[in-house]
Amino acid sequence: MRVVVAQQPGGPEVLQVVERELRAPGPHEVQVRLEAIGINPIDRAIREGRYPASFPWVPGVDGAGEVTAIGSAVERVKVGDRVYVSGGGTYAEAVTTAEENVWPLPPSFSFEQGAAIGVPYVTALRALWRAQVAPGDWVLVHGASGGVGTAAIQLGTAMGLRVAGTASSDAGRSYVLGQGAVAAFGHEAYDAMRTLAQDGFAAILEMRGTENLARDLEVVRRFGTVVVIGASGPTSVPLGALMAQSAAVVGISGATVDRAERMRLHTALGGLLRVGAITPVVAATYRLEEAGAAQEALARGGVLGKLVLIP
Repeated sequence: MRVVVAQQPGGPEVLQVVERELRAPGPHEVQVRLEAIGINPIDRAIREGRYPASFPWVPGVDGAGEVTAIGSAVERVKVGDRVYVSGGGTYAEAVTTAEENVWPLPPSFSFEQGAAIGVPYVTALRALWRAQVAPGDWVLVHGASGGVGTAAIQLGTAMGLRVAGTASSDAGRSYVLGQGAVAAFGHEAYDAMRTLAQDGFAAILEMRGTENLARDLEVVRRFGTVVVIGASGPTSVPLGALMAQSAAVVGISGATVDRAERMRLHTALGGLLRVGAITPVVAATYRLEEAGAAQEALARGGVLGKLVLIP
């Protein structure tokens, strides 16, 4: 099979397509022929050496395709099932992975949409759970036009939350409204945010923590929570504002999700997928050989939804 491999950290040129034999599944493993592969910011960060990884390294966490073989102890899926994958090494034509990384993909969703589920929707749902929001609460999604932001708007709406989002362009703000947000702002429009949610936001999901965290504390409600999902570097927190609101600032990372929580998250997402409450959005597709270019396109920003590789 063809697979994307980086022999060492570096720029997009280190990602090379090579031939590699696909190993047979062990007792608790599933083999999936991938029809689409999701691209996430963490892929580029690892490629550049900003996060630890063992090289040679195959990028990718998300994908979708058809089950082609199963191990003797596998119970949840069978050969021929349409599935999405949320596990490692998906920049390839096929993957062998643990059963717990493979989840049913309803027939109403394309494989491209399936590849856009894993990291974005798990991250967004985990953030909303972490903030302990309740129906009717106001939630602000900072950086709402990307993959995680799209997921957060859709999930929040499905949960009965009143969701507002920010984006850097008119097109981005129009997209945010199209996903179900009740309002969309520029990133700096804090006066308008205060006017909308006069008692403050119960939760702020922050993709731009370095730039926004200090000012988030101006619009979070008393006892509210800012959940930091993304940041580009260090920042300072005005502790007086934090204490004045009795607010909390928490961070989340996929590296801290244990097996039990993963099962709860994907089970919940499965229910929402079956009833059509969430709909992944694919912004553009790239060929496997264009993996590096696709990662750089995502990093430049302005992507409305998710970028996907087609093997």
